[in-house]
Amino acid sequence: MPRQTSIHLRGDSAQSASFINVSGEIDTSTARAFREQLFSGISGNDIQYVIVRLKHVPYMDSSGIAVLLELFKATRKKHLRLSLLEPSEAVRQALGMVDFEALTPVYSTIRECAECTGIGISSLRSGLELNDRESLPASTNSSRASVRESSRAG
Repeated sequence: MPRQTSIHLRGDSAQSASFINVSGEIDTSTARAFREQLFSGISGNDIQYVIVRLKHVPYMDSSGIAVLLELFKATRKKHLRLSLLEPSEAVRQALGMVDFEALTPVYSTIRECAECTGIGISSLRSGLELNDRESLPASTNSSRASVRESSRAG
């Protein structure tokens, strides 16, 4: 059965932020595409913050955690601030197994993220709500990527 992982990217130059909204399971069959899309979200020169929302990720195995660790290293090298936002309970437990919160902030709510990062709550909500829509307006600085990988039987 094919699995689908969706990653929505949106840059906000006024807030110097890249919002990355992820949905779907992240495992060995989707991790490579997950990595490629995440790293495209940090390619801009005008960003300081990378916010990865994991609210709609019901499952993440060690390959997904490895991708997030790679992202942490890449953002640190570029002097960017990485934050994870609203991880599902299963993802939060997986992150806890490697003590991810010791590396970078993991926020439970949009309000908490806004207060701690200094990014306006309205900008966070706007960026994240826009990313939740099925289709994005062509006039925004946005891209939408859906990744479909076939899981291996056997």
